[in-house]
Amino acid sequence: MVEVNSFMYKRAFKLVKTEIRMLFPAYILTFAVTVLLGLFSITFLKELINTLAGYQNHFNGVSVDILFVFLSPCLSIVFLSSPYLSLKTLKEDPFGKRIALFRTMPVPIKVLTKSRMLLMLITLLILSTTFYTTIVIGIRDIYHLVFTTQQLVSFLLFWFGFSLTIGGLNVYIESGTNGKMLYIFSFLYSLTIVSFIIVFNLNTKNSVVEKVAEWTQQYDWMPSVVMIIIGLLSYNIWGIILQKRLSKRDYL
Repeated sequence: MVEVNSFMYKRAFKLVKTEIRMLFPAYILTFAVTVLLGLFSITFLKELINTLAGYQNHFNGVSVDILFVFLSPCLSIVFLSSPYLSLKTLKEDPFGKRIALFRTMPVPIKVLTKSRMLLMLITLLILSTTFYTTIVIGIRDIYHLVFTTQQLVSFLLFWFGFSLTIGGLNVYIESGTNGKMLYIFSFLYSLTIVSFIIVFNLNTKNSVVEKVAEWTQQYDWMPSVVMIIIGLLSYNIWGIILQKRLSKRDYL
């Protein structure tokens, strides 16, 4: 059993390496934009830190929430690859065609599923490391006003876990549905999250990010540990759901 699983992961990783080579220009562009998003986030996080430290009375909660709650899950996808930039995706379904290509090799469903989930995880690790490293460099002289180093790491790991939680769903939408559903989901996701952010900020007079920062100050590692556990559960659950979907769907 161990040898079989090892063999499947080796085949899955080989597929992932092939796909990363194919998407390399899109990865570079996405990487560059992720750095810019990190730089953009620094200003809002500094305002949050100064507010929590008592040096100012207000900060732009909606903006910082959009960057973390809305955009951080996007770090699990190559969001500047052509399927996300072209309306041709609605008709041509490039993710479905890619799955069909792999099935003609042929690639077993289990290997194909593991490769989809593994690609998302590697993408999330690369882009999250880029995003949060940029932020840490930008706030390195000020974060100690409200966080210890351990608390800062916990705060960032919370958002990594959050991205992982949504990332599994993204994989299912990409590989388990079609181009139309990809755009419908993107629209509904954007509408739902932005609406939640606005309502939360108006009703609580706090931002989601501010609340997570306060939890981190009070409970240290607990919030990040819980969120990462949720993320890992989501990763595995969506992997199972995707495997069942691919086994029933005819891509040929």
